Amino acid sequence: MKLQGRILICLLVIMSLGATPAYAASSRGRQDEPNPETREAQIVEIFQQLNLTPEQDSQLKAHRNRHEKQQEELKGRIRAKKEELKQELQKPDLQMEKINQLHAELKALLGQKEDNRLEGILEVRKILTPQQLVKFLDLIGKHHPGPEGKGKDRE
Repeated sequence: MKLQGRILICLLVIMSLGATPAYAASSRGRQDEPNPETREAQIVEIFQQLNLTPEQDSQLKAHRNRHEKQQEELKGRIRAKKEELKQELQKPDLQMEKINQLHAELKALLGQKEDNRLEGILEVRKILTPQQLVKFLDLIGKHHPGPEGKGKDRE
């Protein structure tokens, strides 16, 4: 896989994890995700290995905080919309117009979440040098081997 393609895939993984190099624990309590303390330790370790300037460190922290707040707010809206759709689907008399409207609103929210993820990726790329970005992606790959499974080689 070309470097740019790998960079985009890795950054998408990172951003899906809350714009940080660690998994965010979900409300469902997934077993494969580290707790907040482990997550924070991974972030600190990765950032230390990147030899960030104080300005870069500050920019990444500010970006991370902004992005996490945006994503959490969107996740809440998505959960609420899913619940609203679920309630509508459980009614004895289906109102297809209402169901279609709720579904369209849910798709728009999911699209907005993906847009925010991409914006976050692009912001991280602006902060890191090309060398730091390559090292960052390598370190992220070690912490998060991806959907292929832990320990499997990735292209």
